[in-house]
Amino acid sequence: MTVSKECGRLYVIGAGPGDPDLITVKAQRILQQVPVVFVPHKDRYSPSLAASIIGTERPPGQSLVELALPMTRDEKRLAEGWLRAADAMWRHLSAGQDGAYVSLGDPLLYGTAIYLIETLQRLHPDVSIEVVPGVTSASAASAAALAPLAAGDQRLAVITSTCGDEAIRQALDSFDTVVLLKASARFDRLLDIIEESGRGDGCVYVSRCTMTGEEVVRNISALRGIDPDYLSLIIVRR
Repeated sequence: MTVSKECGRLYVIGAGPGDPDLITVKAQRILQQVPVVFVPHKDRYSPSLAASIIGTERPPGQSLVELALPMTRDEKRLAEGWLRAADAMWRHLSAGQDGAYVSLGDPLLYGTAIYLIETLQRLHPDVSIEVVPGVTSASAASAAALAPLAAGDQRLAVITSTCGDEAIRQALDSFDTVVLLKASARFDRLLDIIEESGRGDGCVYVSRCTMTGEEVVRNISALRGIDPDYLSLIIVRR
C-alpha cells in the first residue's frame, strides 16, 4: 500500500443490502487495496453497519476511520456532519492516500454518500472520486420475496416513505410497482394510504433483507401497530 505524492482518489463503495456475499468483486478488490477505509455510523456509541458488512479483517497497514453522521432531519446538524466527515476524508486524500467510503445499498440511491460527494466537490473541486455501484435494497427485497419489480411496459417508482402523503398517493396511482423505502418512518400511516388506494393485496413487507432476522410478510394488515425495523421497506404491486 504505497502513498503517492499526488492527491489520493476516493472510491465510494456500494456494499449492498447487508449480506457480505453481495459485495461486488470490484468493491472487494478495492477494499483490499486502499490504505484507508471510511465507514459511517450514527454516533460513537453505535456500531457501524457498513463496517460489519465488510468484516473486521484488514489488510496489513490499512486504517479504518469511522465517520459520525447523525440521523436527523435537522439540516444544520446534517450539514455540520457532512463537513466534518469530508474534512476527515480530505486529510487522508490530500496526503496522497486512496480511500474507500463504504455505503449501504447503492451509494447514489438515497445514500448519505451523495451529500458527502457534493461537500467534497464543493470544498475541493479537483478531488478524484469513483463510485462503485452496489445491490439496492429494492432489488434484494424483490429477490427475497420473489416479487418482480417490473416487466414488459410496466412502470416502477422507488421513493422514500418520508416524502409526503400526496406524493405517495400519486405514485400508487401512476405506477405499476411502487417501492416505499424507509417504511419504519410512519408505518401505520403508510398502511392507511396503501389500503385507501385499494392496493393492499399486492403488498409485501421486507425487513432486514439478506441479514440475520430477515422477515418477509405478505399480509401487511397484520403488521399494524408494530415497531418496524429501521431497515424495512414495502413493495406495492398491482
